[in-house]
Amino acid sequence: MGRAGFEPRLESLRGIAALIVAIHHGMSAFATTPSDYSGLAGTLIIWLLWITNPATSVIFFFVLSGFVLGLALKRDGAFIAFVVRRCFRILPMFTLSVLLAYVCVTIVRIEPSPSGLAPYFQHTFWPGPQISDLIDNLALNNFQVNGPSWSIYPEVVGSLLLPPLVYAHRRVNPRWRWLLFVVLTAILAFTKYRFVIWFYCGFFLPGEIAKLPINSLTRPLLFAAGYLIDRYIGGFPLEYKFYMILPSSIGGAMMIGAVISSPAFMLWLSSSPMRFAGRVSYSFYLLHWPIFYLSAIGYLSLGLPPGFAGNVMVCGGSIAVALVASWITYVAIEMPTIELGRRLTRTAGERFRPSIPR
Repeated sequence: MGRAGFEPRLESLRGIAALIVAIHHGMSAFATTPSDYSGLAGTLIIWLLWITNPATSVIFFFVLSGFVLGLALKRDGAFIAFVVRRCFRILPMFTLSVLLAYVCVTIVRIEPSPSGLAPYFQHTFWPGPQISDLIDNLALNNFQVNGPSWSIYPEVVGSLLLPPLVYAHRRVNPRWRWLLFVVLTAILAFTKYRFVIWFYCGFFLPGEIAKLPINSLTRPLLFAAGYLIDRYIGGFPLEYKFYMILPSSIGGAMMIGAVISSPAFMLWLSSSPMRFAGRVSYSFYLLHWPIFYLSAIGYLSLGLPPGFAGNVMVCGGSIAVALVASWITYVAIEMPTIELGRRLTRTAGERFRPSIPR
């Protein structure tokens, strides 16, 4: 039986977002020129890279996390149990990915950095990380070892600060929830944790949007408008600017609201390939970085020319390998640790539950 409130189409969207991040990284290994994109293949890729945006994808992760976590907190509002389960969900795979990235980047190297690399790739991986970088990355102080792991800090903080927001909404009269939302959002905007607004909006807004009189004609428009807001107003998420966070939060909530407003909308997201991408998306997102690095180094080691063709080969190869690796870690790491977290909190709850007199 599925989890109450679980929506596989949203999980699939998370998988697509992770793939978008990996595609943009994969196409940034080698330097290119405008003439490289003159053919049909080049034109299609440049359009794909223009339409999509890795920053938009990560912002959607946060808003979607707020929606999913809100459902979990409505089912079980026990704060300690929620935090324990969340730690077992996030930290094991995060730790493994950072350690793996450190091993890959420090052991498999070409010194000095070879010619033909894109400035982004060269700046990111040369010079190699130090042990202090590894420690800082594991402590969530930086992301020098595994670049995409920067998003784990907002996830952890959002997981800690969202429960009291959800609790406040559950305690207040429904007629005052919009006012409460505006007030709490304004308060968050003036703190260094303003990025929690992504999670807060993900919790509150999709359900409110889904209540609107949306039909089969306006639903795709709502989803598209939300995506365009995220794509062109969201900005770079690491800047944590309120004037970017609020619109992108609303845009992500519009996308989620459009999906949950109808079980028949975007049914292709329920297909097996999309469901697979969604299930392994967390592992894939974290593992694609070291695999992307190894793919680029391996490509150069074979004496193959860099450039546009090299980017296509590295991008496609690294994504294929990362999908296989992420399925393995999903089965071997994610599923067991998620179940362990559930078992621990269930056992603790049973142990400390007060007895009820007969």
